[in-house]
Amino acid sequence: MLALAGFLLIAVGPLAVRYGLASPDAGLWTVAVGVLLAVLSVAAAIRTALRTGHAGVSLVVVLAAAALAVPAWTVARAWLTPAAADGAASASTRILTGDPLQTFGRAGRAAQDVGWTIVQVDEADGRIEAAHTSRWFRLIDDVEIRVRPEGDRDQVRVDVRSRSRTPVGQPWRSLLRLDAGGTDPRTTAIYFRRLASLR
Repeated sequence: MLALAGFLLIAVGPLAVRYGLASPDAGLWTVAVGVLLAVLSVAAAIRTALRTGHAGVSLVVVLAAAALAVPAWTVARAWLTPAAADGAASASTRILTGDPLQTFGRAGRAAQDVGWTIVQVDEADGRIEAAHTSRWFRLIDDVEIRVRPEGDRDQVRVDVRSRSRTPVGQPWRSLLRLDAGGTDPRTTAIYFRRLASLR
């Protein structure tokens, strides 16, 4: 029963945030409590299995531990990984080869391809403003892309800077970056890979 309650909380937390029924902090605390209940349940099952030696109990323990591994590790990473302060900006730069105007056009297409919503385009200034909403916890990151000539005529500098619009308390900032937020370095890397693949 304890395990069922834990797994229900793990499922309900993200859904409640996604559909506007809870704040990101509340949703993540729900997941954390669910993981704790599930861990306690698995620990109790292990104790029972060791005392009785029943094969069926051992199988249940193995299956429960396997199902619990991913959410438990994800929550643990939120506590162990240092995170930036609320509203802290993340920036990344690449130097590409090509025409600045063509690269600017590709920069906008790449942003749309990775799921960012274009908010404003200023071709004269080489600036694109976009927004990214994370999949489950509905966090919004403001993203600014700047495209400028760099040194030689065939080199272009592309800067991507993003800032989280949603304040979230510790220790959840690192965990929420796993929700495909715009400030996640992996998401920015996907953007640059997509940009490089466009012609």
